[in-house]
Amino acid sequence: MKRTIVSAAAAAIVLTGCSSNGSDGADAADGPEPSETPSSQPKTTTEEPPVEDALSLVEEWQPKLITLRDAGTAGVCDDATSVECGVRVLAILEAALELGEAIVDAGETDYPETAAEVSDVAAAGEGYVMAECMGNPAAPDSCASDVYSVILGPQAMHNALEMDHLNALG
Repeated sequence: MKRTIVSAAAAAIVLTGCSSNGSDGADAADGPEPSETPSSQPKTTTEEPPVEDALSLVEEWQPKLITLRDAGTAGVCDDATSVECGVRVLAILEAALELGEAIVDAGETDYPETAAEVSDVAAAGEGYVMAECMGNPAAPDSCASDVYSVILGPQAMHNALEMDHLNALG
């Protein structure tokens, strides 16, 4: 259901150029070595990959979210209908959609707080796009609240990602 909201926002924004960087290739299928030394191979467990995935997701996305939050655009969205604000909103939405895809790739159940924040940002972005706020001085008042929700998104997603990471560690 969360992916539906993210996908709807993606369609509304027309961000069809997003690609996933997940290379899920089967590299280990090349060699018949497991039959030779089965006792030297049992290093893989089901517990380690989710923690490593959580660490890599946190390590990858927290700096991006901080950079996006701190991008020197203070005051650019004082007018929620300005084109400059629209560019800022779209940049945040693109990042939220990419993070949403990374969460889905990593297993959505591992990041419930982050997935909820991504969904909230996507819903606000969808409202912004559907109300045709960008560059429209006659846009509805809802544009300001949608922009506010999107602009707060990088910090909210950062905090949620941290919370999910801490919860994954136990």
